[in-house]
Amino acid sequence: MDDREWWSVVCALRAGRADPGVEAYSRLEPVRVQVARMRGLSDRVLRSLARDESVNVRVMVAMRPDLPADLVDDLSWDESAPVVAALAATHELDGETCARLARIEDVAVQRALGRSDAARFLESLPEPTGRGEKRRRRWFR
Repeated sequence: MDDREWWSVVCALRAGRADPGVEAYSRLEPVRVQVARMRGLSDRVLRSLARDESVNVRVMVAMRPDLPADLVDDLSWDESAPVVAALAATHELDGETCARLARIEDVAVQRALGRSDAARFLESLPEPTGRGEKRRRRWFR
């Protein structure tokens, strides 16, 4: 399939003419994003999408209100701040998980956790410039 044909597959999924169980393994990211948004996915498909290489797909999975508790926990360990922020904004997290996520240096994550003070602090920090400077670490120390 040509990459330009992704839209026809997405339309077929929306119309119920394509199998989400098959399209969840498509090489086309927009197709997998659409599948992640669909209701009634099998447990196998949902778990596969939660481990997808695409951050966008994992964000869509994290935003699902019907996400099983073990996948909520798995996604709370995701390396991508947008995935963790989507998860924190959508799901009730236990205290231990919230404490761990509170160490992530990301404005969206801090806002999703209800920590507007930490989010404002992170926004006030200057961005690193120049080749010699290392990027800020993702986790607070």
